[in-house]
Amino acid sequence: MSKTRIILPIEGMTCASCAATVQEALTGATGVTSAGVNFATNKAAIEYDAAQTNVAQLIKTVREAGYNCGKASVTFGIVDLHYAPSVAPLEQSLAKVNGVIRAVANQATETATVDYIPGVVSAEDLEQAVDAAGFAVAAPIAAEDPLERERIARRREIRTLTWKFVAAAAVTIVAMIGSMLLMADRPMGENGTMKQVDLMGRLLMPLAVWLRDWVAGRGWVLDLGWIKWGLAGVTLPVVAWSGQQFYKGTWSGFRHRTADMNTLIGVGTGAAYLYSLVATAAPTVFLRAGLPADVYYEAVTAIIALVLLGRLLEARAKGRTSEAIRRLAALRAKSAHVVRDRQEVDIPVEAVVVGDLLIVKPGEKVPVDGIVTEGASAVDEAMLTGEPMPVAKKPGD
Repeated sequence: MSKTRIILPIEGMTCASCAATVQEALTGATGVTSAGVNFATNKAAIEYDAAQTNVAQLIKTVREAGYNCGKASVTFGIVDLHYAPSVAPLEQSLAKVNGVIRAVANQATETATVDYIPGVVSAEDLEQAVDAAGFAVAAPIAAEDPLERERIARRREIRTLTWKFVAAAAVTIVAMIGSMLLMADRPMGENGTMKQVDLMGRLLMPLAVWLRDWVAGRGWVLDLGWIKWGLAGVTLPVVAWSGQQFYKGTWSGFRHRTADMNTLIGVGTGAAYLYSLVATAAPTVFLRAGLPADVYYEAVTAIIALVLLGRLLEARAKGRTSEAIRRLAALRAKSAHVVRDRQEVDIPVEAVVVGDLLIVKPGEKVPVDGIVTEGASAVDEAMLTGEPMPVAKKPGD
């Protein structure tokens, strides 16, 4: 049994129930020994048997659960690829790298395109796979900073949520004004419908009556039917664009027989909008049954706006957390002095392997964890422990 561990970035989770759904799907997948999903970081830690499953199958499992995995793509040149009798050995070697989803080589352009999981696959891994297949890269593969990629994605998410919230909030104000005009037209007697209105509605009634009288005082004639159609029109963009993600999540949940926060929002606002459309287009259906043909467009837009505001605040909080992590990661050493073949060479920290003998010079950062074999000094461990005073180190520590 070849046990492999991988961390997949999960996209589309909006609540703890989403994380539980993904975890349950991954745990039940063939070849998976354990799976844990963290909603706060949007990541899934999976241990699996490489002989029974692979990364592509794990991603397929996540997608079948109604969510998606973040991925990146890189294209790099291969020397003399057009002379090779087949590109199959190269594609197979790249596909064996842990974290690679798909690898395609093109002899005509002498390039290879690889889809991979960010933060799992490094440029060195791909270059070694190319060398193992008997080829060579035309130029070093540019290394990607996963933290920078996450920061860009977070900024894009915050920008999109901001515009969606602004649109929904603006329409909510308009819908509230229109609803007040409709409310002011209700009779207040015992036989009227206002007895069915809650406390908030009764408190807003004086404002609604004032608004109606103000409009009438200006000589404007109000057609309540056209007001309802106008509210239906301005609410439609909020439902179709601002609330798009909720309805996509609801449909995905129905297809996969799961329910989450999207289901609650999608069903609630969708039912309210459809009900209001029927009450607008065919009010006699309700009047014949002895029911008022009320509309709830303001409720639809207000719910979507408030939920978007919550998700916007959540995205900003996650963005600040990611930024703090990025700054902390920037404090670590970028390179290390390693003794190999009795010579001191400088290599990237990512290239350090277990068993290497490292040299840490005065004033430098300790690049990796290890045991002191020679020398003594004081090490600043503030980044790890918060202790401001350097800690003495000697052989054996």
